[in-house]
Amino acid sequence: MGIMSLDDTRQAFRCCVQIPPDCANCPQQGPGFGIECRNSVKVSVAHWLALVERKPRLLTIEEMKARPYGYVLIETDYDSDQLRWVDGLLFCVNQNFSFDFITLEGRARFLGDEYGKTWRCWDTGLRELKAARPEMEATPWQ
Repeated sequence: MGIMSLDDTRQAFRCCVQIPPDCANCPQQGPGFGIECRNSVKVSVAHWLALVERKPRLLTIEEMKARPYGYVLIETDYDSDQLRWVDGLLFCVNQNFSFDFITLEGRARFLGDEYGKTWRCWDTGLRELKAARPEMEATPWQ
């Protein structure tokens, strides 16, 4: 079994740490209760902890071109905080390397040749923006 969702991992961990383990209410139900099941839960816990502890990382334009889709934090060069930080879901990299995102404000398109100059993307893991922001703002633009 692969990595469980964050909610399932939390529930499975709660079930595993009980004495005796509460396997009947575990989302990991299926073949392999016991050691195999606990190992699977450990793998999921390690996966989610690594995302929480990961420092924000500025993505390169090459990494952006290679991503078929995915969640990123978009930083723009706008002065307004409301427009400077945008949660986006990359859904299309066009042939001319423009990047299309779905944001809470609607759709947005950014040009690849402006990457690092007027906009850039961060992989923040699961860290909250407030905690990661000083580190990110200290990173110079191109």
